[in-house]
Amino acid sequence: MKIDDKVDAVFIPDSPSRIKASDYNQIKNEIQECIVLAGLTPAKDVIQLPSALKTLTEQSGAEEMAKIEAEGNAQIAAVNTAGNAQINAVTSAGQDNINNINTTGASYVQAAKDWANKTDGPVADGEYSAKKYAQDAQESAKRASKLPIGSVYLSQSGLAVDNVGALPLFTGETIASASTLYPDFYAWLQNHSGLTCTAAEYEAALSTYGECPKYVLADGNLRLPLL
Repeated sequence: MKIDDKVDAVFIPDSPSRIKASDYNQIKNEIQECIVLAGLTPAKDVIQLPSALKTLTEQSGAEEMAKIEAEGNAQIAAVNTAGNAQINAVTSAGQDNINNINTTGASYVQAAKDWANKTDGPVADGEYSAKKYAQDAQESAKRASKLPIGSVYLSQSGLAVDNVGALPLFTGETIASASTLYPDFYAWLQNHSGLTCTAAEYEAALSTYGECPKYVLADGNLRLPLL
């Protein structure tokens, strides 16, 4: 139970001093309030104060620890949330990149297949696949006459597609850079001088006969016979 208030001055034990009753009562009441706050029952023996202070300190420490722990948990939760958001963003961006790589890779694979195998049309910019060129070469080889270089023969068609590797001998046209375009034929003619003449001789034959059966070689160019 609470210690009764004093109405007179109070001597301090083992001391010649004394304090006012009001001051004593205030100190006594605060001590007893501290004891009550600590959950103890006040008694006349105020020696309970150290135990009360210890309990209050422990309670206060526990409350502070709880606050710190709660704040720490909140910070951890915030970090986890931000981290998960970053992880999700990185994962999403990575998946997008993987999808783009897969799509691009698939297009490259298809393009490679087209360059290797497509025969029903050009692959890009008018260029055909290796297989198309191989097929064309095979067909051209089938149509080739297999005649020796320089052979002259008659054909019912004047189309180049029907006379692969042949030069028309009824046009009298001049083929520029023939030594580069037809190096074997050009060299063959150089070794068969009986089939060639000068430009002046060619023009003289045209003037006299209206035709010339010989070739003219000049600076790598080749003029065909006019028959």
